[in-house]
Amino acid sequence: EFTRFTGITSNPNGIGIFSAMILPVVFWNFRRRKNTLNLFLLAAVIFSFFYSFSRNAFICSVLGLSVYFYLSARQHGAFFFLVSVFLIFAMVLYADWFGVLLPRSLTRLESSDFLSGRLEAWQAALELIRAHPFRGYGFGIEELVFQHFDYQFQQHSGAYAHNCFLGLALQLGWIPAVVIYLAWFIFLIRSFFRLMWVQSQYGALAFALYASVLSAFFTSFFESWFYTAGGILAFPFFTFMMLLMRLVEFQKSARTV
Repeated sequence: EFTRFTGITSNPNGIGIFSAMILPVVFWNFRRRKNTLNLFLLAAVIFSFFYSFSRNAFICSVLGLSVYFYLSARQHGAFFFLVSVFLIFAMVLYADWFGVLLPRSLTRLESSDFLSGRLEAWQAALELIRAHPFRGYGFGIEELVFQHFDYQFQQHSGAYAHNCFLGLALQLGWIPAVVIYLAWFIFLIRSFFRLMWVQSQYGALAFALYASVLSAFFTSFFESWFYTAGGILAFPFFTFMMLLMRLVEFQKSARTV
């Protein structure tokens, strides 16, 4: 038996994803100034996401660090090595998908079926969205809608859809959800190619911010946090997003001068 670390939150997935989101920036800060305080901060973040036993947090943290190293070092060997580590641990943590047998305390086999019940919530959300595809049910009602329509889940626990895209569509309809995610995706693609040419003193910070925003993008498909104003995940995400947008725009302006 094990107890999942929750930190200052009530949800271990929350502290896990928060740690995974800020990990590239914390790691950048440690590389910038190697002292005891920054080492302690890095160790605390790694401890938080590892002992939260959040599979999504672990996978997204490896993804974020892989992108950070790729952009900062331009070494394809290191990039593919980290991707290999990501795939190996993905197979370990989703043991029932790949037939890997490890101790229960490491694999959380009791909740690995159906993405810990997320597929049930996603299917229910899609049913509700199909009933009101364009206007949704109103902003801020995601945690109430399943209870209101008396959904009974076998595996899923909690009141949220555990998917920001479906959560937005559930509240506001398909059009706002598609527009927001399409803009986010285009920003990530354009920023990636612009950062490939960054040579300014702020390049390393921009790489870390991009890795954090990219990690947040992927975690948004497994947790509902994007539209929670003032939440533990929304605050660092929008802060990193605004900083990254400013640095990318600064790099664009510097190249045109």
